[in-house]
Amino acid sequence: MNYSLREMKRYIDNLSHIFDKIRLVDPIKRRVLVLMDDSGIGWEDYVCHKIWNKEERCENCISIHALQLDKRLTKFEFANNEVFFVVAKPVEVMLEDGTIYRLVMEILCMMTDEVFFEAYGRNTFESRIAMVEKKIYEDPLTKVYNRRFFDERMFLYHSQGKPIDSITFIMVDLHDFKNINDTFGHAVGDAVLIQVANVLQASICDIGAVVRMGGDEFLIILTNCEPRTAEKVIARIKEKMEQEIRINTSKEYRVVADFGISHSPSFVNSPDCIEQLLEVADKKMYLDKNGTCLWEMNESLG
Repeated sequence: MNYSLREMKRYIDNLSHIFDKIRLVDPIKRRVLVLMDDSGIGWEDYVCHKIWNKEERCENCISIHALQLDKRLTKFEFANNEVFFVVAKPVEVMLEDGTIYRLVMEILCMMTDEVFFEAYGRNTFESRIAMVEKKIYEDPLTKVYNRRFFDERMFLYHSQGKPIDSITFIMVDLHDFKNINDTFGHAVGDAVLIQVANVLQASICDIGAVVRMGGDEFLIILTNCEPRTAEKVIARIKEKMEQEIRINTSKEYRVVADFGISHSPSFVNSPDCIEQLLEVADKKMYLDKNGTCLWEMNESLG
């Protein structure tokens, strides 16, 4: 169902008598739609997350999730020492010329129940909510992003709002990691995974995201980078692993990784495109593991 500008304005006006703030958000471009009195529209000149005093997009942006899932979602948010309950509901607004904007209506309600806060403690409540939201996309062992971060496509909205024209996947898999666990024990294996994650994170220099896909398999996602950037990243990883990762302080046992690259110079945000990129990177990584180095950039996906 879509709403005309007049219907949407009346809808928001009615809700404004009950809730603290109602706004229409484009979570992809991170902007807020303004409905004018003369049935026109405009866009606020600041990004949507400024209302929360944040310089970057909310890590757990429920408006994006609501748009993707086409369902209403809720969460708590904080601003100026106040706690808000936020409802995000996908809506469609139709202009006079028939143009349809697919947006998210955010309904903000300030939590004013002092009995509630006295029971739990305001600071404790806020810190617990913040901790939960952070951990939603964090791998508990390595502290890089987890599989949920990838599955929910959060990496697409992690580039400071810039449109993603090109994207590169680098699959990383530790060579013979099972032997490390069998020889030295799982505690040492966990320590190695943490060291590897730190190396990967340091090697991308804030130009992408590191995701632990499971076990000893990681995915590096680079956005809007030159194709050869991936090879430079891998070279840094190899050098850092050689210099920094040791097992039981033994200089004889080296931890090495296998890599596979896939690149799309004209990225399309679709499940098929993302799955194809992942499949190609995964296949190349296994070829590298079997002795055929295919992590050098030799082809791109359209």
